[in-house]
Amino acid sequence: PANIMDGLRFEGLTEHWVLAIGMYGATGVAASEISAYTYWCVEKGYPSYVGSERDDPQWLDRAKGWIRVVQTDVWVTLVILTFATLSFYFLGAGVLNRLGELPSGTDTITVLSNMFTATLGPWAFWLFIFGAFCILFSTTLSGIGAGSRSFPDLMVTFGFIDRQNLARRKKWTRGYIVAMPVISMLIYVFYQEPITLVIFGATFGAFMLPVQSFMTLYLQAKQMDQRIRPRVWITACIFVIFFVQAILSAFIIKNILFN
Repeated sequence: PANIMDGLRFEGLTEHWVLAIGMYGATGVAASEISAYTYWCVEKGYPSYVGSERDDPQWLDRAKGWIRVVQTDVWVTLVILTFATLSFYFLGAGVLNRLGELPSGTDTITVLSNMFTATLGPWAFWLFIFGAFCILFSTTLSGIGAGSRSFPDLMVTFGFIDRQNLARRKKWTRGYIVAMPVISMLIYVFYQEPITLVIFGATFGAFMLPVQSFMTLYLQAKQMDQRIRPRVWITACIFVIFFVQAILSAFIIKNILFN
C-alpha cells in the first residue's frame, strides 16, 4: 500500500510525465477505439433501428433505447479495462521494477514475459506468448480496419475526395488496408525500438483525447436532438474531463518544447 500511495504522488522528471501521458493515451479505451466505435456501430447497422424520421412518435423511445445500449457498453468496458490495466501495472511495477529490468529493443518480449514466468513459473512463457499474439493480432486487425474508414473520411474533409464518390472512397479504404501493414513492418525493420514506438503513438493518441471531448460537447450543443441530450451532470463531467485532458496535454507540450 505504501508503494502504491508513493506512486500516486505527482513527482518525477519530465520524461516520466511524457511516459505517463503516453500510457494514459494507450491504456483503456484510447482515442483510436473511440473513433472506431462509431464506424463499427454504423457498419453493423445498429443505429438504423432508431430511424431517421424524428417526427415518428416511436422515434424518441427507440433513440433512448439505443443510447441505453451504448451507455451499458461503455460502463461494462470501463470496468473490464480498468481491472485489466491495473493488473498489468501492478505486475510491471511489482516484478519488472524489482528485477531491475527495462524492456528495450528486440529483448522487449523476453523482459515482459518475466511478469508471467517470475510469478507462475517457466511454463508461463508460452501463456504470455499466446496472450500477446491474441492481443496484437486483434489490435492490428481492428486498428487497420478502423483506419481504413477514418482515413478516407479525412480525405473527404480536406476536399481530396467527393463524399458522394463511393467507388473512390472504397479504393482509398482498400489501399489503406494493403499499405499500412507494409509501412508498419518497414518502420519496425529499420527502427527496432518497440517501446519508443508505442510511447510515440500513445502520446499522439493522448493529445487526441481532448479534441474528441471538445467535439463531443460541441456536437451535443449544436447537432444533438434536445430530447435525447444527456443530463446536465453528465455534460459537466465531460467538460471536466476535457479540461483535465487539455491541461495535461498543454503541460507535456510545454515541457517538451521549452525544457
